[in-house]
Amino acid sequence: MMPRRHICFFDPVLHVLPAVLLLLSLLVLLNQAESFSALRKPPKSIAIPFMARIKKARTWRDGERVLQDIEREGYSPDVFHYSAAISKCAKAGKWRKALSLFKRMQSQGVVANVITYSAAISACEKG
Repeated sequence: MMPRRHICFFDPVLHVLPAVLLLLSLLVLLNQAESFSALRKPPKSIAIPFMARIKKARTWRDGERVLQDIEREGYSPDVFHYSAAISKCAKAGKWRKALSLFKRMQSQGVVANVITYSAAISACEKG
């Protein structure tokens, strides 16, 4: 009897493709992380006045403009800024805009809290 030979089979699809996909995923995450670092979190001395402006805003558009002003200053709005702006949209019955802000917040890497979810749900209820 002849000894059994084991044939080593290398399938590039099974062995290389997962590694390539993982590498591409890491590159995408790295690119997103670099874009997040372009805007920095505002110090309290700046964040508090912006928050007051959102709360005093008469319309949902004014609340959104404050978010744009924060970004224009080179800072990233935080969860409290977004929650206040989403709440303004909810009070105006602008559920689509509220969800748009929610999505934008997530795309910028800002983690929602209970207040954010509550404001978004409230917007959907009123819309």
